[in-house]
Amino acid sequence: MASPAFKADGPEDLGTAGSIPVRLRHLRPAGAAYGGYMRRRRLAYAIMMGTCLTLFVLSWTVVRLWSHPAAIAMAVVALAIPPFAAIVANWNIDRRD
Repeated sequence: MASPAFKADGPEDLGTAGSIPVRLRHLRPAGAAYGGYMRRRRLAYAIMMGTCLTLFVLSWTVVRLWSHPAAIAMAVVALAIPPFAAIVANWNIDRRD
């Protein structure tokens, strides 16, 4: 059931409810249009970025105390992860150009 804020009398009612036009009430949530693919891409992106953050934090708080070259190597690996995470997050998106 639609919320009262988005209820319209008919398709000709193009008023607004807050800042969202009522004519957009029929749109599905972002993940619903793609089924499970969007969820898997988000999960993969979150895992990759979490790994990146973990590498950065560990390299400069823990590993640098024992080995500076290892800390630098971990930071370089962490620098390479975000571009691939962005590619995975945007992989095979249906575009309407």
